[in-house]
This record gives sequence, structure tokens and C-alpha cells, in this order.
Amino acid sequence: MPLLVKVSFFLGALFIQLYRLILSKAIVYILMHSHIVLYRIKPSSIVGSS
Repeated sequence: MPLLVKVSFFLGALFIQLYRLILSKAIVYILMHSHIVLYRIKPSSIVGSS
């Protein structure tokens, strides 16, 4: 039973590390591409409002 607990904790920690890595990469990717998205959205919103 203690071995199972150790394994589950290890897998949980590994999963958290992987999740944080993916999340940080996703945030960097979004930040890098957010200005492109904003430039695509802005003209249409300006045209729509005018």
C-alpha cells in the first residue's frame, strides 16, 4: 500500500510538472501571437462601429 501511495504521488508530481510546462509554453505562444490576433480583430471592429 505505501508503495502505491509513493507511485501515485510521483505520477501526480510528474503530471503537475508536465502541465505547468505545457501551460507556460501555451502562455508564451498566446503572448507572441496576441498582437497578430488583435491586428486582425481591430479593423473589423472599427468598420463595424463606424
